[in-house]
Amino acid sequence: MRIVFNYYKTLSSVNIPLSFLLGFLFGIPAFVISFCVFGLILSAFYFELFYKQQYYFYYNYGFTKFKLIGFSFVGNILVVFLIIIILKIIHL
Repeated sequence: MRIVFNYYKTLSSVNIPLSFLLGFLFGIPAFVISFCVFGLILSAFYFELFYKQQYYFYYNYGFTKFKLIGFSFVGNILVVFLIIIILKIIHL
């Protein structure tokens, strides 16, 4: 799973700033949508453009491109749920 986390960190380096910007401009729902869907797609496209050769590295460990993106999507959903839980605790 360390290998998947490495991929997730690379995607998050693009996804998080973009999502925070959209969240700042349009609110928390825009952050959630951007972080889970739009930002993830844009980050995967960024990875495809600039780090395409690294997919061979992940493939040698048994992770296809779709598995990596799927794990990243699940990771983003978990992060959003944690943020929602923390926000609910803070507002109580």
